[in-house]
Amino acid sequence: MSLKVLYVEDNMMNMRLVRKMLTNTDYKLIEAWDGRAGVETAIREKPDVILMDVNLPGISGYEATQILKQHKDTGHIPI
Repeated sequence: MSLKVLYVEDNMMNMRLVRKMLTNTDYKLIEAWDGRAGVETAIREKPDVILMDVNLPGISGYEATQILKQHKDTGHIPI
C-alpha cells in the first residue's frame, strides 16, 4: 500500500525535484500549486503527510496549515 504525500508548492523547480525524488518509491505524490488548492486537495484526498511551502499565492502556507489543523478530517495529518 502506497502512502499519499500532498506537496503544496508554487515553484515548478521545487515541485519537479520532489516529484523526481518520489518516483519509483512507495509514495503516491499529489500536487497542489497554491494554498487554497492545497486545503481543498487535503480535505478531498486525505493524504498521509503534507509538505507545505510557506510563501504561496492566495493564502500562505501558514494559513493553509491552520485551516487544515482545525478541520475535523485533516487535523491529524502531519504537516
